[in-house]
Order: sequence, then structure tokens, then C-alpha cells
Amino acid sequence: MTIASYTQSCLSCFRRCPREYDLRYQQQLERLGDARETLAVGDCWHKAHDAASKAGADGPAYAVIQARAPGELWVEKLRRLFAAYRWRWASHALKMHASEQRFEYVDAEGRTRRGQIDGLIEIEGQIGNLERKTSGEDIDDGSTYWQRQRMGTQVSFYANAFKTLTGHPPAFTLYDVVRKPTIRPKSIVKADMTRLRAELMKSGEAVYFGEKFGPEEIEAALAAGMETSALYGARLTADIGDRPDFYFARKMIARTTLDLDLAERDTVQTIDAIESLSAQQEFDREHFDAPRPMFPRNPDACDVFGVCDFFALCSNGEYPQPNTAPNGFARRAALHPELDEVQQ
Repeated sequence: MTIASYTQSCLSCFRRCPREYDLRYQQQLERLGDARETLAVGDCWHKAHDAASKAGADGPAYAVIQARAPGELWVEKLRRLFAAYRWRWASHALKMHASEQRFEYVDAEGRTRRGQIDGLIEIEGQIGNLERKTSGEDIDDGSTYWQRQRMGTQVSFYANAFKTLTGHPPAFTLYDVVRKPTIRPKSIVKADMTRLRAELMKSGEAVYFGEKFGPEEIEAALAAGMETSALYGARLTADIGDRPDFYFARKMIARTTLDLDLAERDTVQTIDAIESLSAQQEFDREHFDAPRPMFPRNPDACDVFGVCDFFALCSNGEYPQPNTAPNGFARRAALHPELDEVQQ
């Protein structure tokens, strides 16, 4: 079965591991349970910015974070990061023309391409694409993160979409990256515990990394000997203030006309490969009682972004039959969840 449309996400999945693509998109399987933290954090960050952009105020962004962050500690982290992001770029606010801009078109080969550009923004009178990213890697100038973006397929995929829809490529693509915190809640040292108790007894509140906290928060921390989420948040804000360039970076990612032409060729050839394997698989299913999987496994990709959702299936040689879901999995209704599911 050939899927009805192609996105950057599904093409990237195929390049990473054809078997994962088959299971995730051809069979539309998903593992039961909570979404992977990395994906949940990125999704929350995007939706928070989108909510703020559409409302013209930051309050809705914090409501999104409260509702969608994967756990109490991530609520605190993302609230602090969002506030610090506003502070860091206060003098370079983005002029947004459209937030979370979806597109759909049929390419020259008759295949449907779909996607969602994080934003269309204006800089010095020119319109370009915005890409928001959350990263677990270093994002300083010399990091491999930026070197990889020079080859990254997403910039070119969205630039070619922009070109198809408008008749010309975007004037630029701006990567707007936030580095996920590396510091974690820690034990409160004896000296701080003594000071916090003394301040609490004297005035009914205590100061931790420049912020005042009432008795409930301080007593909870003292009883546990560990920072609460809120106290950790105060230390995180102080750390961001000390080294903002560790946490936030923006860079233009350049693409020449030749780059875009080569990327389009790569995309066409990738879809050709998918459809060829799909046709072979469909033939096998029609003519044999025990059809073989045609999409090969790539063991080198099993732990690229943590352990793959389908690792247990592949490592045990299990391959689900069409229209079934193995134990621990379900078949989702949406082909591309980021585009097809009801937006919350």
C-alpha cells in the first residue's frame, strides 16, 4: 500500500530506517502509553509559541505549557524557558505573518506533499521561513549541530514547498533554537538550609536565587532536602541569565538554487524508493500466504533518538500482519498525526 501523502517527517523516517517507516506510516502503528519525552517537549514548545502568536499575548502560551508539558518538572522548565526567551530576544522580536502555516500541493510526479512551516516571518522587508527547534545538543557557533543543518533536508523541503506555492523560494530560513536545560533539581546544601530556615522565621519568606518563596514552598524543600520544582526554576532562571547564549541561538540557514534543485531530486528519488518497496510488498501479500516484509531494518538507527518504539518487534523478528496491532501497539487513525489529528 502506498500512502496518500508525504511529509518531511515520514521521508526522514524512511531515510533513517525503512522498517520503522513501514510500521509507523504504512501500517500506522504507535506504541501504547505516553509519547516520548523528546517529541512531547518539542510539540509543547511549538504550540506555546503558536498560542502566543495568535492571541497577541503570552498568557495562552503558559496555559498550553501547563496543559501539555510531559510532567510537573517540564512545566517549570518550559515556563522558565519561555519567559527567558522573551527576555533574550526582546530587542529582536520576530514580525510574524503566519504561525504554524500548513501547506499541501501535488508535485510534478503527481504525489501529494504536505507539511507545516513553523512561521512565515518578515525581516527587513523580506519574507522567509521560521524553524523553531528544541535541542539536547550544544548550539554554540562551533557545534556540529549547525554544521549538520547545512545538509539538513527539512530546510530544503520547506523551501521547495514555499517556492511551489509562491513561485519563488523564501528569502531566508531562520533557525530559532532553544537548548533544553542540562541542570537538574539538586540537594539543598546545609548552609542554604540554615539560611532559608532563618529567613523564614524572621520574615515569613525566604530568598532562593534571587526569588522570594513562602513557607509552604520552603518547608517542602527543607523537609525533602531537595529543591522543589519552583526552587529549581529559580536556579534555572539565574543560570539562563548568566549564560543566555548556551540556551538560545538564531542563525540563518542558507540554500542556493542548486541546493534546492538537488534536494528536490533527493526527495523524488526517496519517494520512488518507497513506492517501489510498497509495490513489491503489495505483490507479495496478494500472491503468498506468508508475505515477507520488504522494508529492511537498519540496526544502526535503533537508538538514534533513544530506543526506537519498534525495537522489541524488530529484535524479536516479529512482523505484524496487515490491519493488525501487536500487543502494546495500536493502529492510529491519522496518517500524519502532527497534521491530521484534532488540534488541542
